[in-house]
Amino acid sequence: MLTTSKSLSISGQSSISGQQVMNFSATIDQSNGRSNITQAVLNKDLYDSNKTEVRKDAADFTDLVYDQEDKMAEADKADTAS
Repeated sequence: MLTTSKSLSISGQSSISGQQVMNFSATIDQSNGRSNITQAVLNKDLYDSNKTEVRKDAADFTDLVYDQEDKMAEADKADTAS
């Protein structure tokens, strides 16, 4: 039996002086609204010397994912109420 699911993927990068320092990736399962967020440091030296800025980017990415989760939950409530 075939089982399928839909998900929303979001990706982002934190860069310093045009060089990528960290990659971000998130997947939100559209059937249950659960998300999975991953981060990968690409340049440890730039990360170590710019932690405040890179961590701010990481927090902004997480906030963006949470905002999308909330929008999906609101749309699901509206569909259920209809």
